[in-house]
Amino acid sequence: MNIFSKLTNLTENENTLVGYMHDNPESFVRMSDLEISKSYLISTSTIYRFCKKLNLSGLSELKVQITYFIMVI
Repeated sequence: MNIFSKLTNLTENENTLVGYMHDNPESFVRMSDLEISKSYLISTSTIYRFCKKLNLSGLSELKVQITYFIMVI
C-alpha cells in the first residue's frame, strides 16, 4: 500500500507537506526536519504529528515509506 493512499482529514499544513513529498520525493528524503520546516513554512511539530497520524515512529520511518514509493513508481 502506498503511503499517500492512507491520507484523510489533513490540516492545511499537512496538505502542504504531502504536496511537497509527492512532487519532490527525492529531495524530501534528503532533507532534515528543520530544512523541511523552513522550506515550507511549517513547524517541525507538524511533521511529527503527521507521522503519528500515519502510525509511523517518526520522520525516518516516513522517509523509508517515501523511498519505497519512489522505487515502486
